[in-house]
Amino acid sequence: MATTGYINFTTAGNVTGSGTNWTTPANCISAADSSFAVATVDSLDVEYSDMLLVTGLTTGVPAGATIDQIAIDVRIVQTSTTIKD
Repeated sequence: MATTGYINFTTAGNVTGSGTNWTTPANCISAADSSFAVATVDSLDVEYSDMLLVTGLTTGVPAGATIDQIAIDVRIVQTSTTIKD
């Protein structure tokens, strides 16, 4: 059975809502371990971030192919009041 291996998303953006905006949202589609999308929230209040939307794939699914499995890798870092994905 053929495999495509890892396929990356091509675009990312903040979905404006009532939460804190994500800054540099495109950083979340980078393979670099030091590159993050950042949302700074006040840890003393009940605050949350807006949604972070990633779309587009670097390749399509070949005709006649069956998707057997999807894996998503999410890395989260927290420093005092900043959460990075």
